[in-house]
Amino acid sequence: MKQRKLILTILASVIALAVVVNGILARQEMRHARESVLRQDLYDLRKLIDMYTQDKQRQPASLQDLTTSGYCRSIPKDPITGSSDTWVIELSTDPKSPGVTNVHSGSHEVGSDGDPYSAW
Repeated sequence: MKQRKLILTILASVIALAVVVNGILARQEMRHARESVLRQDLYDLRKLIDMYTQDKQRQPASLQDLTTSGYCRSIPKDPITGSSDTWVIELSTDPKSPGVTNVHSGSHEVGSDGDPYSAW
């Protein structure tokens, strides 16, 4: 009887540990997925800013200019913040050529690589 109880206790402990590990792995996979989407969105937005700048011979005044000019249908949601309104834009320091030169996540969180998402 004692041996059976011990086996059941060990089995329950192993199952509990497996559930915890599975939850941790699922969170890591979700984080990795959001980071992959962020990287792709940043690449796409930066490419669109460059295309707009080359075509119009000026930088967009805002990210919204990319949609109103037909370069994209909509500004994507930042996958980390969950909002399309939290993108942080960098503006040109050249007064002769004002406009958006770069874009970053508006999140204050740190990525899995140790760098803040806002620095990506």
